Amino acid sequence: MAGTSRQGGFTKKLILSMLLVGLLPLLIGLSLAFYFGMREIREVNGANFQALAVETARRLDLVVVDEQTRNQQIAKLPVIIQELENLRDQIQQLSPEQVQARLSKEDAAWKSQDSTFQATIIEHPLTQTLIRSVLGTNTGFSSTSSMVARSATRVLYVTDILGRVVATTNANVSYLHQQSDWWKGAFHTGVGKPYISNLEFDDLLRTYTFSIAVPVMDSIRYRAVGVLHRVYDAKEFFAPSIDVIHFGKTGHVMLMDSDGRVISCPILNTGEKIADSQLIPLVTPLIPGWTLGTTDGHGGQDQSIIGFSALPTMSRVMMDSTGKPWHLFVWQSSEELFAPVYNLRIWIVSFGLISSVLLLILGVLVSRQVVRPLRDLQSAAQRIANREMTDPITIKTGDEIEDLAEEINHMNMQLQAAFSGLLSEVETKTQEVKYLRESTTQILEGIPDPVIMVDEHLDVKYMNQAFMHAAGLTNGWGDNQNLLQLISPSSQEQQQLRQEVHNLLDLSPTDTSANGDGETRMAKQINDPLLQHNTDSPSAHEHLLTIENRIFRYDWFPVGLRPGENPKYGILLRDTTDEKRLQDQLINSEKSTSLGVLCSGIGHELNNPLVGVIGLAEAIQDEEDVQKAKSHAKAIVQQGQRMAKVIRDLVGQIRNQEAAIPTALDLNVHLDLIVQYMNVKGDYPEVTIRKEYHDLPPFYGQTDEIRLLFFHVIKNAIQAMEGKGLLTLRTHTSDSGNIEIRIEDTGIGISPNLLAKVFDPFFTTKFQGEGSGLGLTIVQRIVQKYGGRVGLESVEGQGTQCSIILPGENQAHNKEEEEKGNLA
Repeated sequence: MAGTSRQGGFTKKLILSMLLVGLLPLLIGLSLAFYFGMREIREVNGANFQALAVETARRLDLVVVDEQTRNQQIAKLPVIIQELENLRDQIQQLSPEQVQARLSKEDAAWKSQDSTFQATIIEHPLTQTLIRSVLGTNTGFSSTSSMVARSATRVLYVTDILGRVVATTNANVSYLHQQSDWWKGAFHTGVGKPYISNLEFDDLLRTYTFSIAVPVMDSIRYRAVGVLHRVYDAKEFFAPSIDVIHFGKTGHVMLMDSDGRVISCPILNTGEKIADSQLIPLVTPLIPGWTLGTTDGHGGQDQSIIGFSALPTMSRVMMDSTGKPWHLFVWQSSEELFAPVYNLRIWIVSFGLISSVLLLILGVLVSRQVVRPLRDLQSAAQRIANREMTDPITIKTGDEIEDLAEEINHMNMQLQAAFSGLLSEVETKTQEVKYLRESTTQILEGIPDPVIMVDEHLDVKYMNQAFMHAAGLTNGWGDNQNLLQLISPSSQEQQQLRQEVHNLLDLSPTDTSANGDGETRMAKQINDPLLQHNTDSPSAHEHLLTIENRIFRYDWFPVGLRPGENPKYGILLRDTTDEKRLQDQLINSEKSTSLGVLCSGIGHELNNPLVGVIGLAEAIQDEEDVQKAKSHAKAIVQQGQRMAKVIRDLVGQIRNQEAAIPTALDLNVHLDLIVQYMNVKGDYPEVTIRKEYHDLPPFYGQTDEIRLLFFHVIKNAIQAMEGKGLLTLRTHTSDSGNIEIRIEDTGIGISPNLLAKVFDPFFTTKFQGEGSGLGLTIVQRIVQKYGGRVGLESVEGQGTQCSIILPGENQAHNKEEEEKGNLA
């Protein structure tokens, strides 16, 4: 049946090979011709579109610059300058309060459409001058206004130095413009400069407009006395210059701003944004060019070639005005643009199909002469597989196929001899595998520690009785049940387990070592569960899980796989709940001892001023001079305030500790307080303290923990120097915003082989009775609680540096709930 399902396969391959040999070079040649032809068409059309965009941009630029020049000519009319100068002189005679009152009154009258007030502006002599200027009949012009600009103009008006409308051709405008962007840009604090606005929808004129504003300078051309503002219908202004440019059936030019909003386009509406936002940055650079877009920008999803160019002179004015220049967009439909290429592709496909048919016929004729003897060999191989072949194969072709038939006959004789002993050997190996599997299961069930095996998805494949007892699984477990569902770990433990499985998957199980012993790289990275490992040291990377309110330390171990089997990993767990509780009790005891030393320092701080107070009080009793008595009393008050400050610090510390409230701490201040409380200068006069403090951001934490942290580090440093040497305290903020505290001593240092153990509980380099070995363990736990890290660098015989790094914008008040209870 297997042979029948593949019958004719060799014939197909032979024919296919002939087709590939004949067609592949042809198709490659045609494909390369198509590719390079397509690329040439893109580059030629892109260059043409770019040139058209540049030329059209230049023409539009001339139109806008010409219109700006006409407006500047209007602004130079003597009648306009004289009227605005008179208004300027009148305003200068008024106080600011009078000016503000007049503006409010006039603006209210304009908004209420007071006919009397509006008549003073609409019928103002300057209004007729503006109308004649728009119509091009005003004397004094060297040329008349263009018909396009005249038709597109929606309003032309003049404002004074206060931004008031003095004269206007259309009453549908606001009265005050001093806060308008165009007015501030054109007036330019009296210096004056041209301003061209961006496309915007005018609610009063109810159309998309742009405007040109030019300053009206005084008679001596020194300062601006007003602004002339002309508003145009954007579509009507640019359409005559843009809509006439078209090529082919769909090729046209579009004007848009740098945000992709259409200003004038034969297809899209003015103010509409082009559909593809990713296309906008490709076609809006200031340098002309062309690009191959994934869409056409008009709603179509076909690939298109687009030429673009910014308006050269106008872009500089608009960059200075609004920061958003305008751009020309030249486009043609992809279907029309690539029509010649599509026709070429049809011819290439047709020619390829005809060649394929001819080669197919030739392949069928050749395969008939080759396949017949191969089918005889196939039939013989099937009979050998079924142990039915008794007669040898007879094939006479005079080539390699005949040699192959003889080799098959020889192989058949050897197989007949080998089959007789193979069955018994297979049976023996099967019994051995069964015994090994049963022995392995008995060993795992006899281990008192929980053992579980999972796959790469943490689905359980095996667990021993100890694990079921630890997880409270009295009713057993189901197939492919997930470990996370069985033990319900915390979110942090779930993330840790997933990350560890991911790391194990990155270790190739087939990457054998160079020594040839077959030991895999994965086996080197994870532990053998039957060997003893030093897992009691927290300085090693601990794996902890909480199951049924018990704390387990666990290790991964490799599991051998059959060929083609998915990866599996074993987990060996050891109950460390009682060990953890005992360790925490010892650390609490050490903390209490350390706090006692701090309290002793505080008592020393209180004792000195108290002795002074008693001495000064006794002096007052015998002092007859009132001034000296007052001086002694003032000193008593100062000493009393000093004692009160020490007591307040202590009371505040106790209250915050009882309430577990994180407080904004200045670590520089608390570092100084620990040095003061420990009475370093008094008890260790030969220790020199050098402070290199920098300003630090507030750190949110509990006062007692931070002080205890500094106490243990400074205590170890002083003990390492044996009471004499240089103690350096440095603080600063790193470039990443972390707070860094470095405490250095010039003591005996720590040897390299001991440096890795200093954070282990109960490890100490001191003599018997000088230390418990828990100081740096407490330091490490406090720092890790606040998301920081601590490290030691030491040179034996020269000294040690302790580096404490805490997060600058620390999350102590966020981590407090998660870590509460981790540090007793």
